[in-house]
Amino acid sequence: MRENFAKPGNALKRAKEFIEVGKKEQALACLNDVINSKKHRTWTKVHQEIIFMHIQLCVETRNNNQCKEGLHQYKKICQQVNINSLDASIRHYLALAEDKANQARQESRDIVSALECEDLEQDVQTYEGLLLSTVTDDSTQERTDRVTLLPWVKFLWEAYRTVLDMLRNNAKVETLYQETAQRAFKFCVEYGRRNEFRRLCDNLRNHMNQVIKQQGSQYGINLNVEQSMQMHIETRLIQVDCAIKMELWQEAFKAVEDIHGLTTMSRKPPKPQLMANFYQTLALVLWKAGNYLFHACAHHRLYILSREQKKTLTSEENERLATNVLLSTLAIPLTTQRNLTERPYEADDEKSRRLATILGCINVPTRSSLLKDLNKLNVLQVVSVELQNLYRYMELDFQPLCLCGEISKLFKILKSENDLELDRYIPQLEIIAIMKQMKQISQVYQTVRFSRLVNLIPFADQHRLEKIIVEAARHDLEVKIDHSTKSYIFGSNVSFYSSEKDDILSGPVIQSMPSDVIRSQLLIIYGALRKASFMITPERKEKENARLEQLVQKYKRNRIKQHASILKRKDNIERRKEAIEKLHEQRVRGLVNVKSL
Repeated sequence: MRENFAKPGNALKRAKEFIEVGKKEQALACLNDVINSKKHRTWTKVHQEIIFMHIQLCVETRNNNQCKEGLHQYKKICQQVNINSLDASIRHYLALAEDKANQARQESRDIVSALECEDLEQDVQTYEGLLLSTVTDDSTQERTDRVTLLPWVKFLWEAYRTVLDMLRNNAKVETLYQETAQRAFKFCVEYGRRNEFRRLCDNLRNHMNQVIKQQGSQYGINLNVEQSMQMHIETRLIQVDCAIKMELWQEAFKAVEDIHGLTTMSRKPPKPQLMANFYQTLALVLWKAGNYLFHACAHHRLYILSREQKKTLTSEENERLATNVLLSTLAIPLTTQRNLTERPYEADDEKSRRLATILGCINVPTRSSLLKDLNKLNVLQVVSVELQNLYRYMELDFQPLCLCGEISKLFKILKSENDLELDRYIPQLEIIAIMKQMKQISQVYQTVRFSRLVNLIPFADQHRLEKIIVEAARHDLEVKIDHSTKSYIFGSNVSFYSSEKDDILSGPVIQSMPSDVIRSQLLIIYGALRKASFMITPERKEKENARLEQLVQKYKRNRIKQHASILKRKDNIERRKEAIEKLHEQRVRGLVNVKSL
């Protein structure tokens, strides 16, 4: 039965009396009467004591609905008078809920430990455990958690949801809202709640949409304030980190898009440290997603940002960043679409444009463009000698018989130096090295036996090698696998798609494949023989370079005189044209006069 208290203090005393005799439900009812009463809407210090006791009783009785209703009513009482009281009440509520969940988890562990160690002389497996193991796959710990821990985990999750829904789009408690969201993310990671994490991300996204729609309301959040925008971005960064820990890569990418949307809305550019964390996180997400092109692009953006903004960048940090840039760029797959049917779908193009926009790129990057940027950024001058040699072997040298062998030696050296950054790139770099060596071998040989090729590539067996070659054949490499003779046959067929190729695999070549020699055969043969001649007699190349240098110097000496003679010749041609036109007009006039006579 409801009671009408003249003063809030009377209800507080009555509630304490009920608690002393163990009647928590009656005590909670007394406090609810005061909080919901319209007569007691003027905030006093007694109200804060009442709400603290109300929260305490709700947590002990695990009554989340009454706690939610009480906090909403208390928000109306103190929002305009003392918002700090609401802040303290909510923090008290979350702290009690978290403590109860931690106590329940410890209690569950203690129960399992006691069951397993009840008698040291008996078998550890009890009869109850043996019977349960025949009907379920759950362990003793899982069954105990379901009974002891799960109710408090549900209560804590509802507490987070209640607080977030109550504080959304309220500038006065914005800091508490962001802290609660961050604590909720950590709760999902700690207890492994993947579904709740997805719901939490959706709720925060809906709250942000409401903030955007309700700009200018009385207590609404103003995103034009730098501090508000900064807090929202920091919360999303924690969201991405938690999604990565839980391996929810789709949610991580959605959070990255949210961060990009917030940065574009902000009037002031975000802090460099914030953007550095953003690029690092985005690079990891893209690597896990298998998007090696934009993973490398993210490392490029991070390197540029670090060099521009961090004036005290040490040589070790610079080398580490440059190493990531070089390795990620070399690890980009050698993809080439040979015809219109193999080009990516429009959805993939749209996704690439979105990623390019997120990374601040005007156009969608390519492997060749990022390789050119390595020279512009002087990355090769910063990395170690071994990585410089790796770049030279993979992008510059033509070594069809020892490319993978030299790269394998470099990998062993770098592994001995405990280069952790290289470990994750090694499998991808090996695939690219195999494809490049196969491309170079196809320039020299027409047929190679399986055993010979396996010896040339030390880090791949025949099965892995055959899988990579089949994949390469879908793009630019012209090869057939002949199991009857146990050999690979290169360039045996003229490709129908040669004229429609968008690009070729990067790397040095000495001659074209049969599909590329349909036109200009003599020029191609001349180029191949010239390269071979230079490889056999390097001094000839030096002489030709010297002769070219002489021609360049001669041109520089005579270019002014030649330019003047060209201009003079142009004037003479113009004058001759004018004279011919006048003569032609005179002849026409003469013929007209003769006909008139």
